[in-house]
Amino acid sequence: MKKHLKHILFLVAASLPFVCELPYAWRAMRTSPAERRNWCFALWAIVLFLAGAAWNRWKDAPSDQKSTTTTPLCFALLVPAVLLLSLGYYRHIHLAILLGGIMLPMSLAYVFYGWRVLRVLLPACGVLVLFCPSVGIWLSTLLPLNGILLKLLLAGVFTLFFPLLVSNSLTHFPVEKALFCAIALLLAAGYWLNGQFLTRQPPLRPQFASLLSSQFRGIREPEDERDRQFFGNSNIQRYFFQDEKKHPFQVLAISDIDNIHNVHPTTYCLRCSGYQILSETSRLFPPDGHLPQIEVLEILAEFHGEKILFWQWYSTPSFSTCNFLLFRMLYSKKDDWSVFVLNTPVRSSLEATRFQLRAFLQDFLK
Repeated sequence: MKKHLKHILFLVAASLPFVCELPYAWRAMRTSPAERRNWCFALWAIVLFLAGAAWNRWKDAPSDQKSTTTTPLCFALLVPAVLLLSLGYYRHIHLAILLGGIMLPMSLAYVFYGWRVLRVLLPACGVLVLFCPSVGIWLSTLLPLNGILLKLLLAGVFTLFFPLLVSNSLTHFPVEKALFCAIALLLAAGYWLNGQFLTRQPPLRPQFASLLSSQFRGIREPEDERDRQFFGNSNIQRYFFQDEKKHPFQVLAISDIDNIHNVHPTTYCLRCSGYQILSETSRLFPPDGHLPQIEVLEILAEFHGEKILFWQWYSTPSFSTCNFLLFRMLYSKKDDWSVFVLNTPVRSSLEATRFQLRAFLQDFLK
């Protein structure tokens, strides 16, 4: 009984990183429309956990179902959680802390009790991951679907997997093989991300505050309550420009970023606002024949039957990138990051609109 109490205390302590992040998750649900229904996944996870606990007996497990985990495997199971927590606290990434706070007690539960308890926790912890803010953002970044829809689909998969796990039809899970596959996937993802991180270009920081160029005239649009709700105390600049033919161009520039967690990928925000994303690709922008080409993210979206072309990128005084992952990993207030989003309606061919947007941007780099 004393040993069982010690295990419980270890599990409670291992859950503290997750518990301490709950105020952040609550604030995200209050301020972000995309995270507003996250509480449903927390409730969903609790229901799955209670159902699994009621199905299984937690005491006096048969001898063949007690933990037989070897010391090297115990260490290997805990390493991913510790790495996530270390990354989260070092880089102030709330999502990494939340994920590590879920993985650590789950790994310890397997070390202490074996597969018998882990099979109860797996579906509940899988759904609990979907409760974490920003999970929908990353899912929609990897797959071209609405983040909320992706979370619902994954929660459904975990729920369908639940009866198989808690029934006697699956009495053992190859944790060693699953761990090996997870490490291989992490290494592959790291290799892919490293290639993405090499795509840095010269800084791209146009100056729109003059409101005037050789071809375009503009006005500074006032910020509204929704801007402050999303971007906090960051410096928000919205502009509306027209050329001689009255073709409109809109600019959103965010600098002096108050809270990095308020900055999301543009495609995610557009989907949450009801836009249909038709295409998303990086495109090289040649600012001048004497300068290197610079990469921007080009998004073709449709809203109420109107097609709109977006260009978006992130920039410091030293370099720029259109890769949100790189921006998020390297972000630091001392680097003076700015976010730029330009858009214009597609009223002729896509290539003609692209040429107009290129001319507009180039005019404000002179």
